[in-house]
Amino acid sequence: MYAFFNNGLSGGAVEDDYVAKSGEVLFGQYPTADELSAEFPQYASLKQGGDLIGQARKALTDTDHIFYQVQEAILIGSTTATSPDVVAFLEWRRDVRLIVRKDSNASTSLPTQPPKPAGI
Repeated sequence: MYAFFNNGLSGGAVEDDYVAKSGEVLFGQYPTADELSAEFPQYASLKQGGDLIGQARKALTDTDHIFYQVQEAILIGSTTATSPDVVAFLEWRRDVRLIVRKDSNASTSLPTQPPKPAGI
């Protein structure tokens, strides 16, 4: 189960017995952009920003499900946090997050997304 808030821009996995707080929406599985747009009317306009920060936010949201799959794969032992493809994916997310945070070390363009880690 997943809980989302902040107009659909923030959220994550929660226990099955989790009770949504004010402003949160629960989804049985990781929601698609269309599902988030249906629940959060401002979601689509916030996600479709043509600016770099908007693109970076969209890239992070679009790959959140891969991030959760990587975490799960590490926990069950089907990959490791030091596997080169996992490191490349996590470093890419870090670099994209720097753009969203307007960090002085952030790239001035959206980095190329690496392939999905093997076994995910």
